[in-house]
Amino acid sequence: MAHPNAAVQITTASGVKYEPRTTTVLASAFSADPVMAYFLNSIPRGPARSAALHKLFHCMFSAATLKDAIFYESSYPNLTPANQASPNTELVQEPGFQSAAVIMLPGQKVDDLNLLAWLSLIKAGILGLIWTAGLTRFRRVLFEYPALADGVKKTTFNKHEKWYYILMIGTEESHRGKGLCPALIRDLQKKASGEGLPIWLEATSAGSRDVYKKVGFQLVEEGGPFILGKGVADAAGEVATGESAVGVEIWAMVWYPEGYVKPGNGRTE
Repeated sequence: MAHPNAAVQITTASGVKYEPRTTTVLASAFSADPVMAYFLNSIPRGPARSAALHKLFHCMFSAATLKDAIFYESSYPNLTPANQASPNTELVQEPGFQSAAVIMLPGQKVDDLNLLAWLSLIKAGILGLIWTAGLTRFRRVLFEYPALADGVKKTTFNKHEKWYYILMIGTEESHRGKGLCPALIRDLQKKASGEGLPIWLEATSAGSRDVYKKVGFQLVEEGGPFILGKGVADAAGEVATGESAVGVEIWAMVWYPEGYVKPGNGRTE
C-alpha cells in the first residue's frame, strides 16, 4: 500500500519524450498478459519473449507518436527517488515510471498506417520482430485483434460519436495496489468530461476488468466480450489444440461522462 500521506503525481507528454520509459514499464506490466502471449506464443517463454514484447511495444508506441498519442504516467515521487548515476558525473538517469498509459486522441487509430508510419516501424525494428515471431503472429497484432475490437465499437458508438481510447495502461508489479492506475484514469476522465467525450478500452484480464469497473467503466454487452485465438490458443494465450483451445477473452468497456448524450440518439442511460 502507498504511504497515507503520499500524493500521486501525474504527468503527460506527446511525441517521443515518454515512449522509452512507457515501453519499459508496460512491457514489464504485460509480461504475463494472455493477449501478449497469444501474439508472441511462437517464442518460448523467458528472456527471448520478454525482449520481443519490449520490441513490440516500442514499435506500437512509436507508431502512436505519429498519431499525436498522449503518454500518461502516475507515480509516488516522494517514495521512489530518481535513479542517479555516479556522483562523480553530471549525468542523471531519469526515473522509471511506476504506472503508464498510451492514450489515442478522438478519431485517431494506431493501426491506420501510412508510408511514414511504416518507415518509422522499420526504423524501430519491426522487421526483426516479424522474423522472430513469425508473420502469422504479426497478422494477429495488425489485423485479427483490431478487426474484432472495431466490430464491437461499431455496435457501441454511432457514426457521429468520438471517444478517447486507452490503447494500453499498466502498473509495474511492485507498485500495484497503490491506486496509481485509478488515479491516472480519473485524470483522463476529467479531461474527457470537460470535452463531453466517452473513453474506450479493452480489458485483457479479469483483474484489470474489475479495476476499470471501480472507476466507472461499464462492460459492453452487445458484441462483447470477444475471443482471440479460439481453436489455436488456451485462455493464457499459449498454443493449444482440442478442448483446451478456448481462446483469450477480451472485455470491451466504455466510460461515459455524466449526462452524456449520444449525437442524434438521445440520452445515454
